[in-house]
Parts: sequence; C-alpha cells; structure tokens
Amino acid sequence: HGSDKQAHIRALMDEGVMIAMLAASGTGKIDPGQVLMDLGRRGCHIVFVEGGSQIITAFTAGDLIDLVTVFLSPRLIGSGIEAFGELHVNMLAAARKLIPLWSRECGTDLVWRLRPDLTG
Repeated sequence: HGSDKQAHIRALMDEGVMIAMLAASGTGKIDPGQVLMDLGRRGCHIVFVEGGSQIITAFTAGDLIDLVTVFLSPRLIGSGIEAFGELHVNMLAAARKLIPLWSRECGTDLVWRLRPDLTG
C-alpha cells in the first residue's frame, strides 16, 4: 500500500499539486500553526480556510484567524451543524469578540465580514 500511496503522491505532483508532509501530534492531528508556517515558507501568505467545526475550532483556538465571513440563511433546520467545537469559554465575558467590518445581503442570505478584536 505504501507504493500505491507514493504513486498517488507522484501523480498529484506531476499535475502541479504541492504536497506538504507534516508530522501529526500525539492525537493524530496536524497543528494548523505548523501548516501556516509551511505555507509561509513556500511564499503563500493568504489562506482561505473552509471546513467543519474541527478545522474552524483548531484555527480559532490557535488564534490563527484574521478574518471571518459568516453566512446566515433564513432557514430553520433544528439543531443544525456545529460551526465551532469546544473553545473552553465558560463565561460570556471571556468569549472571543469579533468586530463587524461590513454586512450585506446575498440573495436571501445575510453575509457578515468580521475580524477578531485583538484589544483583549
């Protein structure tokens, strides 16, 4: 199976895909800060992160987010899908604050662009 994996990696690289081989932590996950450092060394300084709650939570917990774009759709779906996982915030006063930069309508959705409040 190792040779199949290597062949797949070579095929991707032949198509121009950059492959980063990064070490996983003891939990089997890759540190998003390590990913950003690797991308920075490669000259990539603007990164769009789109993912589920585990990815978004990892970047948020590591204070690695510069901008947040939130889409709010006027649909009720019950409990829905978690946008964030556990951020270990027990009091509203300790919550990470976001500063709205702009908002606009996109069809029936509302789009917000926000940035983290770094003042504390």
